[in-house]
Amino acid sequence: MATKIVIMTVFLAIMLSSLSLCFNASAFELSSDEAEAESYYLLNIENDLVMVEKNINESISPSSTVKMMTACIALESGIDSNTVITVKEEMLNGLSGRNMRLKKGDRLTFDDLLYATVCGGYNDAAQVLAFSVCGNIDEFILKMNDKAKELGMISTVYMNVTGINVPGMTTTVSDIAILAKYLAKSERYIEIGKKKSYKMSSLATCQFTTVSNRSSLLASYKGLSSFNTGGVGETCAVLYYDIGDLSFISIVMNAVANDPLDQANYAETFSKSLISHARYDYSVKTVFDVNSKVATVPVKYSVSYQEIDLYLKENLNLFLPEDIDPWLDLTYSVYIEGDEIRAPVEAGQTVGELTVSKDGKILAICPLTVDKSLSKNAFLYIMDAMKTFVMSRQFIIILLCFVSLMVTFYIAKSRKLNKMHKRRKIKRKK
Repeated sequence: MATKIVIMTVFLAIMLSSLSLCFNASAFELSSDEAEAESYYLLNIENDLVMVEKNINESISPSSTVKMMTACIALESGIDSNTVITVKEEMLNGLSGRNMRLKKGDRLTFDDLLYATVCGGYNDAAQVLAFSVCGNIDEFILKMNDKAKELGMISTVYMNVTGINVPGMTTTVSDIAILAKYLAKSERYIEIGKKKSYKMSSLATCQFTTVSNRSSLLASYKGLSSFNTGGVGETCAVLYYDIGDLSFISIVMNAVANDPLDQANYAETFSKSLISHARYDYSVKTVFDVNSKVATVPVKYSVSYQEIDLYLKENLNLFLPEDIDPWLDLTYSVYIEGDEIRAPVEAGQTVGELTVSKDGKILAICPLTVDKSLSKNAFLYIMDAMKTFVMSRQFIIILLCFVSLMVTFYIAKSRKLNKMHKRRKIKRKK
């Protein structure tokens, strides 16, 4: 099998430049005069591009983001959304924090509990939801931790279904991001998080008739879904943002107001900065279109051509910072099998690939094709095959063996003739 050899570098990147924007997560620093955040994260899902991050691998309390996993397990339980659950006394044991004042005997549908958990962030709804799936809290928590391991959330330990902080319950922003990306594949979860308010079903007998979403940002941004929003004392926000062809996940954890008397959720203030960064500081740029020649490479065995142009099979669009100049700040390299294209080749056939990178990080690998067919010159092929064989190691070994045999034969023949000559001389003397 031929080894891939770099045959041409189309453009050289300016790798170090104080005037250009570094294309990595540290290029943007989130700041606010109103608050500070211990950790945050912004991801473009389509390009799997982390646009900004801070302290994403530090161990933190998961706070109300626990309810994301609670809702995840509930959604995957297969329970019908209209199933009616009757609240029992043991379902409410040990409750604290934010609740919707559920009491023994209240009836709610499975959907009522889901919306109250995700949108309202109610602890009693989350606990009743867990009981409705497994019959007890401990088994449900086991399912939560098993799911975390399955997803690769190696730094996460769940100890309750509500997010009330307890010693030993930990996570990282990296792990929360894994869960958020997983939930972003669930249209059901996204739709739940988009609801500004949810009207409880006609079957519900609890005090609440409507559940309001805790996120204050839904009214401001079309396409926003609140995966989780914590309130005063648990300042966190996990948001999914869809703006057409692009979607994002933003996470802000442990945001603290500079004014200790300010009771707003500054995780959402920080989230607005992240959303703004996603909307205005990046864009999709067409680097090459299908009609743009990417490179010209030599051709072997062709009847009519000694070289041929390479093109992309489809437009190359990259999600890039606005300050990035695709022609100066990116590196483009063409790879083909072997050191040249060999006829015959059909028009449209993939013959290599274009690799686009920035500062050593690969951004895209795209197939390259030719726009014309190349027929093979049989004579050139046969002559090259003969040349290759003559230059090959096998041929040299055969030739050496043949020469050795000929030399050996010559020496043996010479010795035999010499002996015969000597015998004749002896006979003549006699």
